[in-house]
This record gives sequence, structure tokens and C-alpha cells, in this order.
Amino acid sequence: MLGSGLTYRGTASVTKSGSRCLPWDNPAITHKLNNAWRSDALKLGLGGHNFCRNPDGDVGPWCHVYKNMRLTWELCDVPKCSKPAILTTSGPRAPTNTNNKATCGQRLDNTLNHPVFRMFGGRESDITEQPWQAVINVFQRRHKQHFYRCGGVLIDSCWILTAAHCFEENEKVENLEVILGRTFRKMNSSSEQIFGVEKYWIHKKFESETFDNDIALLKLKTDIGICAVNSPEVYPVCLPERGLVLPDWTECEISGYGKTTEFSAEYSERVKRGHVRLWPNERCVPDVLSGRTVTSNMLCCGRHPRPG
Repeated sequence: MLGSGLTYRGTASVTKSGSRCLPWDNPAITHKLNNAWRSDALKLGLGGHNFCRNPDGDVGPWCHVYKNMRLTWELCDVPKCSKPAILTTSGPRAPTNTNNKATCGQRLDNTLNHPVFRMFGGRESDITEQPWQAVINVFQRRHKQHFYRCGGVLIDSCWILTAAHCFEENEKVENLEVILGRTFRKMNSSSEQIFGVEKYWIHKKFESETFDNDIALLKLKTDIGICAVNSPEVYPVCLPERGLVLPDWTECEISGYGKTTEFSAEYSERVKRGHVRLWPNERCVPDVLSGRTVTSNMLCCGRHPRPG
């Protein structure tokens, strides 16, 4: 945040006391001066979200909250920047992760509230268990509708991380669609948020034969400066710190709408969630992996339990 945060358009939504901000379009604040119904709301950064803003020139970004059953307001816990960063690259600038628990990685664990359906490659789940999960669809003119292409994860309000192999050569950006907040891949939901794609970037060194550098970024399209709005069904995942190395046999969580088996013709209709472990290097060789090659840019995982 620079200065008093008049131009702050981040996603912090917790006050200095730890209270969760109310959305600017909450019916409880319709009588307040600063809300999403102001004629200049978009210019001030106000809308259907609960992100901290400074629309009235206060000492810093703030938001409406409930304290002791009373509607009030509080300043937000938004750190100040020492000076503007100088960009020296023409590539995409995805958000820098700070692992701020107020803005990433939060979810409602429904393990005890939903029946568990065991299946190969994971169990059927609910989107609130992995609210960062995204659906990436592609419009096919021949059929005049969107079809599922790949999954992805929300890493910031307007950014989706996915795989490079999901895109065909010269894929038209106007044909891409991203859906967040959906438990069932094809079924509309009151919690879903749908976006077009402004631009996408495939890793310059992606190898389609070996899948080395199989990573891509999508920037969601918006006219108001923010895209995805945090909710129990939509929330960004936390990114790892630069240089992080996880020990062998670390248990990792995976999610998506992937196929039930490797050679299945159909994708899962419902989002799934599973766990794998990171394998040591001696297991990640072609002799063990049926000729497949694992490079230093990949994670090598399996479902076998840790030995001993």
C-alpha cells in the first residue's frame, strides 16, 4: 500500500482487530455514505466484494464490520510499501505471495458434513473444500457451446495457474472461459463466478513431448479492477515461498475434475480431492516410471505410503 491507500485495490479483507469485513453491497450499509451503490463506486474501488478500501481519504484502507452486534467500521491491516517497485520485464506479473492467511488458503472443511465416495484417484468432494479450484472451458463453434478443457487454481483475484498442455497452438483467447465456485463441472451453481480471459501465457520452454515446464498463467477479464470475489466457494490458494524444497514422502493434496482412470474417456462430473506423496529421486527414473522422464521442473508423486 502506498501512502494512505487511496488507490489500494488489493484483496485484504480483515481489520487490525481481526474482524472480517462486510461486503460493500451488504444490505446493512445501504444507508451509509460509502457503499457499492454510490454513483462513483467503481472509481473508488467499491463493489460486490469485502476488500478494504479508502474511499473517503481516511488515514488508511478500512471497511464496515460488526462489533458486539453493532455496525461500525475499522481500519484494515494493510502493510505499507517502502517505495514503488520498478518492473524490468515484459512478461506477466502474477501476484507475489506473502502467505497472508487473511487472503489465501482458507476453506471450509466439509469432511464431516458430506458423505465420502471412494474412487480411484481420490474421492468426490465439495468446492468449499478446495475453493481455489477452477474450471477452464473452451468454446467450440461447431457445437455452439463450451466444453471442459482443464482445471486450474485461483492464485489471486484475476489470476489462474494451470498447465501449458491445456492449450492448443494459437488458441483464441476469446474462446476461453473460467468458472469458479462449482462443485459439479457441468451444473450451474448460485455460488459460481464466470469470467472471460484477457490473456494467457504459456511457459516459453514448454516441451509438448516431455511436458517439461508444463505451466501457464491466465489473466481474467474485468472492467472494475477486481475479478474473483472471496466466498466460501471461491478463495485463492497460497503459493509456496521461492526456493522451497519439500522433503521426500511429504503428503500433498491434489484436486480437480480429472478422469477416473488414466485411459477413461470421461472427466469426473464432480470435483475430486486426493492425497499423494512426493517420491525420492531413485523412484523417479524411467525404469520405474514405464519410460517416463521426470525433470527438475516437475514434482514426482505417487500413492504408495511412506516406507516403514
